[in-house]
Amino acid sequence: MRRAQVFARYEGLACNTSGWHRLRPSEAQSGVATTVAGAKAWRWQGRHDFTFHADGRLDTPWHKGVWGVAPERVERFIFARFANIDHLLHVADKSRIESTRCEDGDKVTVSLK
Repeated sequence: MRRAQVFARYEGLACNTSGWHRLRPSEAQSGVATTVAGAKAWRWQGRHDFTFHADGRLDTPWHKGVWGVAPERVERFIFARFANIDHLLHVADKSRIESTRCEDGDKVTVSLK
């Protein structure tokens, strides 16, 4: 029962995906968007190359995807959706992103290549 309560709290507060959409041109100049799209390549868990394109496309080793700013958390958060899985990403600084998988709360670090 405790696990279900944590999951419900997590889903309700961190990953409200209803407003998520691919990055729009008007959002491309935001600080968080320029930080992630301005880097040539990021590395998922230090092993897998990721590229956030300025038009909202996302290249991963598993599947092409999309990304954009998380509307309710524009300041330092983006989302990534690839292989039909949603992730909420906190852009900690210009070289490190903390990702949380919405499905189960699994956390990984994404860093500059």
